[in-house]
Amino acid sequence: MNGPTAGAHPAHTTWIAPTPRGGADTPCEPLPPLAQVAAGLAALPAAGRVQALWDDQRRRWLSGERTAVETYLGVLPPALAAELLLDLIYGEFVLRLEAGEAPRADEYAARFPDHREAIERQLRLHQVLSDTEAESPAAAVPPQAAAQPPREIAGYPIVSALDAGGQGQVYRAVHPTLGRDVIIKVGHRAVAPGLADALAQEGRLLAELDDPGLARVYDLRLHEGRPCLVMEYVRGVNLEQHAQLRPPAPRAAAALVARVARSLAAVHRRGVVHRDVKPRNILIDEAGNPRLIDFGVARLADAWRPEPGAERGVTGTLAYMAPEQARGEAAGPAADVFALGGVLYFLLTGHAPYPATSFTETYASALRCDWDRAALADPRVPAPLRAVVTKALALDPAARYATADAVAAALETFARPRRRWPWLAGAAAGALLAGVAAWAATRPPPAQPGPAPVVPDAKARPVSLEVRVWNSKEKRYWELSDRVPLGKAEEVRVEAVAPAGMHTALFVLSGNRLNALATAAPADEDRTISYPEGSQKSSKLVGKGNEVVLLLARRTGPAGVEELRGLVGDVAWPELPDRSVLRLTPDGVKVVQTGRDFGAPNERADPEGEVRRGLDELRRRLGGHFDHVEGLAFSHRD
Repeated sequence: MNGPTAGAHPAHTTWIAPTPRGGADTPCEPLPPLAQVAAGLAALPAAGRVQALWDDQRRRWLSGERTAVETYLGVLPPALAAELLLDLIYGEFVLRLEAGEAPRADEYAARFPDHREAIERQLRLHQVLSDTEAESPAAAVPPQAAAQPPREIAGYPIVSALDAGGQGQVYRAVHPTLGRDVIIKVGHRAVAPGLADALAQEGRLLAELDDPGLARVYDLRLHEGRPCLVMEYVRGVNLEQHAQLRPPAPRAAAALVARVARSLAAVHRRGVVHRDVKPRNILIDEAGNPRLIDFGVARLADAWRPEPGAERGVTGTLAYMAPEQARGEAAGPAADVFALGGVLYFLLTGHAPYPATSFTETYASALRCDWDRAALADPRVPAPLRAVVTKALALDPAARYATADAVAAALETFARPRRRWPWLAGAAAGALLAGVAAWAATRPPPAQPGPAPVVPDAKARPVSLEVRVWNSKEKRYWELSDRVPLGKAEEVRVEAVAPAGMHTALFVLSGNRLNALATAAPADEDRTISYPEGSQKSSKLVGKGNEVVLLLARRTGPAGVEELRGLVGDVAWPELPDRSVLRLTPDGVKVVQTGRDFGAPNERADPEGEVRRGLDELRRRLGGHFDHVEGLAFSHRD
């Protein structure tokens, strides 16, 4: 666990438990008879039965009717009872935990002896995998966490208690000699005799991990016989929170995971396996850099388990877990490669690889490596990234990438902007190709017009200009195509990649008004420019009509508003239909989303087509002056 921002909840493990819908208040409506509930469950599709069952269990417990598992089984059809038995037991187990009780696996095994092994496995896995209140009411902070935190632990003055979960209690503290904020994680139980030396060796190894993409480990020692891990306090939000606020474009997602993969490769070279790589264990610090955190389960996993009987070898997060890790086998670097693929999958689809159904189903999916492939088939997911995820999430560890470095290399290849230099096609080619006008002007004009120029690999370069729309109510960014037409209250953020070695500028064309948004001088590497400047800022739109955002780059010098105004000229395009989004690329104008409006029957109006033709003409004019041209056009209503 590592430094959350104010109000952020650090978290470890994703798992599915009975969750309240609509709050924890006692229900006002009378509870339906159980026979009616049973009939309703039978009529539901299989995917919805478990949550409906848990909802009913919770309502009855909140109303004081502690309906036992056996009572439900008495009214359910035999086939449905067999299907829902483990989830009924698990739901009751969770509700008893919330009520302050201490239910035991052997108690349930005695009540249902024919299912002893399955019950013990599920409840033991709960003890290992349930880890934070933020992800489930069953993982509520234990009573000792609510008490006043100790004044110091192992010589470190304690500032506050941050979190409690399956692996230990987490505190914010101050390093006694460095004077800097640190995170202290204290295990639940004492280290077994004979493990003290191994713990000291583990501490030395973790402290030697020195990579800018990692949160430093300062110390690992015993406190009252329990392991005590002291880590760097990183200010920022975890990747899950970051993605909710600002979903990254595919290329940005690839670049981010590539950086995490490089850091993980450095860890692997020191013989350490993380075993719990996931979005919540990747912090985005104040400088926007990803930092891999929480090596608490890296090697001495047994030292962090909440009880000696916990399932050996099954440590980590079910939603991102490799099948061999779910089976309890020794997890090596291949398991971390699998989890890297899961993190990229999350950034591309918005959810973890294994669908959030019941605990039992999620665990079974992890064992079978049955991740949700349908979501990855979305056409908005670039094919190269789909291939990376599919290989990283392979069932057979030998079929995955051999190393985390190999994952990084594949992602860096995709994330790196490709140069698309035009070439003249044919010996008698006479047309000037957009982007090489200055070079071509020095050559004598051909006597006869030649064949059309060819741009090699025209579709290879990933999109480098994005406009995202901030929704203040939901506190998150939306894709432009999901929000058009934009209104006067909408706020937008423009991001683009400035190609290495080029003067780059962002402009916006609103009707006939032209404004510069951002500029960047040439640099040795590609880098991101944005408007407004600053990672958490957005800007309101004013006026109405068409908005055209332009990204222009060239090697010969910066572009100014006056120069561009002369190239654009007067714009007399009709207003785009509400849902239209057009993308201007160096080799054409593409329809991202159509909102075609044909007007009255006798008018034959095609405003989208007129704007598209106007944009294409603008592209041709700009292409003679810039090496790279991109743009986005969309509708804006007052």
